[in-house]
Amino acid sequence: MNDNTSKNLYEFATYFKRILQITIASIIIGFIGGLIAVFALEFLFVLGIILLIISVSIIVFKVLMIIRLSNAKNSSPHPELNKAFMFMLISLILAGINGIIGGVNNFVGSLGLNIFSSLLGIGGLICDLLGWQSLGKYVAVYGQEKGISQGFQMVADGIKTYIITVYIVLVCNALSIVVLFISYGIFLIAIALLIASIVMIVAQFKIANGMLMIFGGISPTQPSLQYGTPPPSFQQGSGSEEKFCRKCGAKLMPGAKFCTSCGNTI
Repeated sequence: MNDNTSKNLYEFATYFKRILQITIASIIIGFIGGLIAVFALEFLFVLGIILLIISVSIIVFKVLMIIRLSNAKNSSPHPELNKAFMFMLISLILAGINGIIGGVNNFVGSLGLNIFSSLLGIGGLICDLLGWQSLGKYVAVYGQEKGISQGFQMVADGIKTYIITVYIVLVCNALSIVVLFISYGIFLIAIALLIASIVMIVAQFKIANGMLMIFGGISPTQPSLQYGTPPPSFQQGSGSEEKFCRKCGAKLMPGAKFCTSCGNTI
C-alpha cells in the first residue's frame, strides 16, 4: 500500500467517524427537540429544519467517503477494495432513492410504497454489509503485511459485531413487512431494531477508530493522537524547523507529506 492509499483510507475513516458523531447528535437533538415541540408546537418547524440540515450533512460526508474510497481503489487496485467501493456506492444510491420514497410516502401513505421502501432498505443494508466485509478483508491483507496491531483487532471485532447485528436487523425488517398490521408485533420489532441500532453504532465506532489507528500510524503507545492529528506514517525526517502549508497556511508536522487541513500534497 502506498502513502496515497493510506491517506485516502485515513480520511475515509475520518468522514465515517464524523457521520457517526452527527448521527448520535441528531438522535439527541431529535429526542430533546421532540419533547420541547410537545409543549411549543412552533418549535416543530425549527426542529425539522435542524434535522434536515443534519441529514444533508450525513449525505455529504457519505459522498466524501465514497470519493476517498474511490481514490484509494485507484491508487491501490486490489479486488477487495474494488468490491468495497462498488457495494458502498450502490448502498449510497439505494439509500438516496429510499429517502426520496420516504418523503413521498409522508404525503401519500401507500402500503405499496411502504413495502417497496422496506425492500430498498434491506437491499441497501445488504450492500453496505458486503462493502464492509470486503474492506475488512482488505484490511486483513494489509495487516498480514504490516503485522497485526490493536487497530487491526478493533476493525476485525467491530466488523464481526456489525455483521451479526446487520443480520438481526435484516430479519427484523423482513418480519416488519409480514406483521405490518399487527401493532404488538411491530412494537417488539421496533424494540429489537432500537437495540440492534445501538450495537451497530458502537461497532461502527470501533471500526472507525481501528481504521484511524491503522492508516494513521497510531499505536497503543501513542494514546494522545487524535484522528485530526497528522499521522506519523506520513512523516519523515526529524527537523525542528517549523513549516507551513503553501495553500492554506496551516502548520505542518515535521516530514509531513500532506496537509491535514486542506489535503494539499507537500
